Amino acid sequence: MQKENPNQLKSADQSDEAHIEQLIRLGGTRDEIDPIRHERVRQNLLKIWEEQHANNVTSKAVAKRKVFWQQPWALAASVVCLCAALFFVNSYKQQELVARITQVQGNADDNLSLKPGNGIYAGQEINTENNLLEISWKDSGILKVNKGTQIIFVDDNEIHLIKGAVYFDSHHQSNIHIRTAHGTLNDIGTQFETRTEPQSLSVFVREGKVKFENQENKNLMIPDGKALHLTQGSAKVLDIDKEKKPWMWADAMDGNINFDNKTLDNHTMADVLTWIAKREGWKLEFKTSIDRQHAERDRLHGQFKTTDSRKLLDQLTLVSNMRYQIINNTLLVSYL
Repeated sequence: MQKENPNQLKSADQSDEAHIEQLIRLGGTRDEIDPIRHERVRQNLLKIWEEQHANNVTSKAVAKRKVFWQQPWALAASVVCLCAALFFVNSYKQQELVARITQVQGNADDNLSLKPGNGIYAGQEINTENNLLEISWKDSGILKVNKGTQIIFVDDNEIHLIKGAVYFDSHHQSNIHIRTAHGTLNDIGTQFETRTEPQSLSVFVREGKVKFENQENKNLMIPDGKALHLTQGSAKVLDIDKEKKPWMWADAMDGNINFDNKTLDNHTMADVLTWIAKREGWKLEFKTSIDRQHAERDRLHGQFKTTDSRKLLDQLTLVSNMRYQIINNTLLVSYL
């Protein structure tokens, strides 16, 4: 039998290591991973990791591993995979709670993750299917999600809208970002709806302003009452057809306050004022931040008989210290 030369073995090992080092150099720095791909890889790695640890290791498998570890390239690949798995598992454990589902309308029983009270974490994907969702997005505001919508919550101030429509409602500048395949929307204290399709993007600003950015359009401001229509890279800002009310699906989610049941029980003054303003197409403003706090704390009870918004406002002034003015389609509220 021919005796192995230790120097030859050493040379072969060094050659393999040099080859691996060369491949790593050729790879260069890693580009930023797309959030969707990142989430899918993390889920798959976590599943594989859990399955591997759930199985008992047999002596036969151990013997095979001994052969496996003798190959330098296999050792290097295993170390890389182990580091990646540990990274994703650690990331999974440290996920940040960024939002919470507050209302579900539809066939929620078909999707156990879509339940009122369920938390939403950074990196989590939501697919509404046949459901309408209302989501409290941390301190930013209320996000309503239409049927057939797919989104990813990147963090506490950014979502990736893959398809469908969302309606965002904030009473202050929240600095949230809605990223789409066509560009990014930045909220500047407003109410607006955005819907995206493979070849188009539409944004309807109900109140406030929205900033839109992509490669062709930098800092394009969309004021209230205007709509952005983007098709094949061409952007147009037009007046909103308020008769059609593109956000009607979102308003319909507030059906628990309506003129059919005529009840105000367990609703705050702010809830009712918001609903009246939306119903009439008015902009709701409070004279001071203290007036807003009063309205948010002021709970109402009982029923009302009138179906006229102005008469209902008059009735509310009789049972509270709330006062109002309607100026240029703006409902201005203050407290005595």
